[in-house]
Amino acid sequence: MRESYLPDEVKAHLSYLQKSIANSRLLFVRNQLTSGKDSHSFFIAYASHDDPCLYEIQIDDYTQLLSIDLSAIQSEVFSLQHRLVNERLILICTNGKRDPCCSKWGLPTYNAVASNREIFVMQTSHVGGHRFAANMICLPHGIYYGRVAPDDAIAIVRNYQDGNIHLNNYRGRAIYPGVAQAADYYLRDQTNDMRLDAYQLESISDIGAGNWEVIFSNKISGKTYRLQLVAELSAQTIYESCSTPDDLKPIKKFRLIQSTEDASRD
Repeated sequence: MRESYLPDEVKAHLSYLQKSIANSRLLFVRNQLTSGKDSHSFFIAYASHDDPCLYEIQIDDYTQLLSIDLSAIQSEVFSLQHRLVNERLILICTNGKRDPCCSKWGLPTYNAVASNREIFVMQTSHVGGHRFAANMICLPHGIYYGRVAPDDAIAIVRNYQDGNIHLNNYRGRAIYPGVAQAADYYLRDQTNDMRLDAYQLESISDIGAGNWEVIFSNKISGKTYRLQLVAELSAQTIYESCSTPDDLKPIKKFRLIQSTEDASRD
């Protein structure tokens, strides 16, 4: 944001909002439809588990952002004042300034998705994890995918539009911490249940020595799933950036130790 052309007072306001709203993230987005427009769109994605939503606010001047109260996003007043977007928004990181991997792999994937006029897709600034380029975010649910090839991109988007996870490229949900993202992946791999709303995260427990217990529940069956994982560094090393191919680092990962299924509460 520091390098953007936003007025200083708007930068300060958005920076304050980021700090005051837990787990929030600011991204700059664009597509071929935004070029040359006098107005701007400000999107707000609320990636809750039960009621995710996406708003679009049209502004003529960036200073209008100063009057938006994001703390009221969950209120009925907010939903009445601003346009709720029924479409699902696909973001693909193409920010080569942050890391050349993102433009090298992100642009072809973006172009593949943008060629389908039925998909609402935009290029975005850096989303993190450039070693996973091309990175895709599906809003409003905050679903992250990595290493998305152009040939696979449309299928991933279609799965999301149908309410399902595409497991092969799944990085996790933005609302989950890393260990829960890993547990979510392992659970879906075991059960083959890819519905977006199949599982509810119940708890995360640090049980010592790098071990974690993550508990999910299935709202339909009432079953509870307990997964024990351990955090470790792999023997494999990778380069973290296209610009530093000689800087190899080990991968931090969560390995599944055991998974148990409790009977339904009926």
